[in-house]
Amino acid sequence: MLVRQRQTVSGWELVGFAQAERTIAWHEGRAVTVGAYLADVAHLAARVPAGPFVNVCADRYRFLVGLGAALSLGRTTWLAPNSAAETLAQLLGSNRDAFVLTDGPAPRMPRAVAYTDAGQTGFSAHNPMIAPDCIAVRAFTSGSTGVPAGHDKTWRSLVMGADLAAERFAIDGSALLGTVPPQHMYGLETTIMLPLRRRTFVHARRPLLPADIGVLLAELPAPRRLVTSPLHLSALAESGVTWPVLAGVICSTAPLSEALARRAEELLQAPVEEIYGATEMGSIASRRTVAGAAWHLYRGLRLVGDGDTTRIEGGHLDAPVVLQDHVERMGDDHFLWRGRHADLVLVAGKTTTLPMLNEILRGIDGVQDGVFFAPQRGEKEAERLCAFVVSERREEEIRAALRDHVDPVFLPRPVYRVAALPRTPGIDKLARAALVDLYDRQPHQLDLLFPARLAFFADHFPGDPLVPGALLLDALIAGYERHAIGRKVTAVESFKWLKPLRPDVAARASFGAIENERVTVVVRAGEEILARGTLRVPRLRGGHGGALV
Repeated sequence: MLVRQRQTVSGWELVGFAQAERTIAWHEGRAVTVGAYLADVAHLAARVPAGPFVNVCADRYRFLVGLGAALSLGRTTWLAPNSAAETLAQLLGSNRDAFVLTDGPAPRMPRAVAYTDAGQTGFSAHNPMIAPDCIAVRAFTSGSTGVPAGHDKTWRSLVMGADLAAERFAIDGSALLGTVPPQHMYGLETTIMLPLRRRTFVHARRPLLPADIGVLLAELPAPRRLVTSPLHLSALAESGVTWPVLAGVICSTAPLSEALARRAEELLQAPVEEIYGATEMGSIASRRTVAGAAWHLYRGLRLVGDGDTTRIEGGHLDAPVVLQDHVERMGDDHFLWRGRHADLVLVAGKTTTLPMLNEILRGIDGVQDGVFFAPQRGEKEAERLCAFVVSERREEEIRAALRDHVDPVFLPRPVYRVAALPRTPGIDKLARAALVDLYDRQPHQLDLLFPARLAFFADHFPGDPLVPGALLLDALIAGYERHAIGRKVTAVESFKWLKPLRPDVAARASFGAIENERVTVVVRAGEEILARGTLRVPRLRGGHGGALV
């Protein structure tokens, strides 16, 4: 029999409520006990090289073993925002000690260690003591330059945060299934820390399709809970799958609409509760969405200040954290969320938030997914908004449906129909960099009209006026650069006049998508082609910014 749950001056044990026969995970069709888990941790700890782990294991149990091995050795686990080779290379950088722990194909880099199951190794089920100030994880997000920035979490903050979440959701005794990756702070706190620290266990698989979610939930004993995101919840609500009895649903990663929460509760016959948090502070509050808009802080936490300068302190936090959101305090322990500071957009002197616009857009009949996008983000005032939608409905129909709910200045121009939005797998968020790339791949049109009253027509040419080629090129370059995001046209690789453009004749320039750092342009008057060419548009260096929307 292992110690039940012990805290000493030297810290907390890796596993709380650590009876050897308690189930901690469901892996490959069988229950894994705490004793077997601790033996697997000891086996992995004995074979990994020195240095911090970048743990990209997709199997949740193997991630759990990797985290335990790192903690038992006093090392930090790095949580990569994704497992792309470019991202991992950025994280490793010049740190020669860090390595990637993977249970999938090894990334194309020298410092990769493949996870192997221990099997019957005979390693002892020792429950290591972890110092409270040990940097347990470093959670990475993408900063404004596109370079991932890390936020350190101590073992103390993770353990206390798990206790507060377990208290809020009455989680003890539950079996968990998560659709979010363990590398995300929300996934780590719920599907990793709760099994480690409380009387609960987690399914190792991370299903994505509704049918798979239903099958895996049915494998778990009651009471069972689903840890998911709004996008997955929306797919579940539309799937027609029959669900086993649930004790509850926990949702996060994006705002959840009351309409979707109510539909999900009716379908799943279980309460749907949201978590509010961020990478830099973890989860700090929750709400049952159908019961009201207010968020309720975890015990021991408090808000200080208001509006643009609110900070959160106390509880499990190692230090006060300034919120990146605009919140409205409603008392000592609850508040309303009014949007992120970065989500505010100003058009024609009027202000709104992107999440509010997105919720309206996604609520339109026939729109499977959608997002508003401000190409000029970062400037004092956005010149215009556009939108990306996954829908069979025409642009005019979508804009007409928005007109009933949105001020005309915020109507998107244009609306781009796409096959899918580039959401981050598992957490279903949209990085601005991904939206910029999507925007770059869309065609663009520029209307042109040169009035006859312009003075240069008198000399170009008397009795037979036409638009000078240099003037048209300047207009094309300036128009494209206004449309592009931080890009500059560095060269005109080719340009050929086929027919002259006359004064007072309406023309339209059509720009293609960026391909190999080049953009084609065709100028037409009606159906007649007047000119065509190719502009050189080099790639942006340093990224587009990594904010998630």
